Amino acid sequence: MDDQNRCMRCMSQKDSQQETCPACGFSEKDFVPEKHHLQPHTILKGQYLVGCALGEGGFGITYIGYDLKLDGKVAVKEYYPSGAANRSMSLTVLPTTEVKGNPFEIGKDRFLKEAKTLSEFVGEGNIVALRDYFEENGTAYIVMEYLEGEDLSHYAKKHGVFGLDEALDLLEPAMLALDKVHKKGLIHRDISTSNIMVLSDGRVKVLDFGSARLQNASGELSLSIMLKPGYAPMEQYRTHGKQGTWTDVYAMSATIYKLITGKTPPPSTDRILDDTIELPSSLGVKITPEQEAALMRGLALRVPDRTQTMAELAEA
Repeated sequence: MDDQNRCMRCMSQKDSQQETCPACGFSEKDFVPEKHHLQPHTILKGQYLVGCALGEGGFGITYIGYDLKLDGKVAVKEYYPSGAANRSMSLTVLPTTEVKGNPFEIGKDRFLKEAKTLSEFVGEGNIVALRDYFEENGTAYIVMEYLEGEDLSHYAKKHGVFGLDEALDLLEPAMLALDKVHKKGLIHRDISTSNIMVLSDGRVKVLDFGSARLQNASGELSLSIMLKPGYAPMEQYRTHGKQGTWTDVYAMSATIYKLITGKTPPPSTDRILDDTIELPSSLGVKITPEQEAALMRGLALRVPDRTQTMAELAEA
């Protein structure tokens, strides 16, 4: 069968005469992709059929795809930094001329370097599995396993507020997997309920390691528009803030806080001036004083006051 007759929304095979996908109901006839997205039916590396965009962040666009050689669905992430790239009519991604210091190329190199590091964790059950990475169209691509499930933000909305033990049972495997990644020198930098997937069998996987930091000649490009308020610690807002394992510890602690209280912590920038974060116990959460102290150490604003590693956080 012709692989171009796959549905561009779910990648199910359909008959060439069928306008509407019998599996998901999607019709390409009325679909207009964003101008800066790859067009559905694009083939990358002669192997990956690209469909509709699944999502878009500060550093890239993720599409549903199909591996024509290995015959299966994949997720394809394209390096496309917001505000630092444009796409030509020929699909080539070009750096914007207004951004000085060539942050596009620096970011692309980091994107590929992190993909190479991530490829060492293919057997790690709680990290999204990387299948391929390459350069094409003037930019870079990461091909990952396609996961059936929903992100933790949507899962939590259906589930309601979690008990502490329940939240820890769910997240501890992800925390320990991140600790292994940290030991290889890779920091996620964007942990939140949006980047943790709950699979249909109840397991969790950490997604989106593509947050390579953009740099310019004077240091870090401002990332404030790309950060998730409530999950990003102060060092991520600073031009020369030193990031490390403790950065992910803050974000994971914020994720736990969100699950057990139903509230996102106040942005760290607001907390500096007036720290209004409420203790979980004051919100009615059943938590021991020791557990609460451990969680709040993970949410400490100053790096020296904060738990430093994911293993320490899980143990505490």
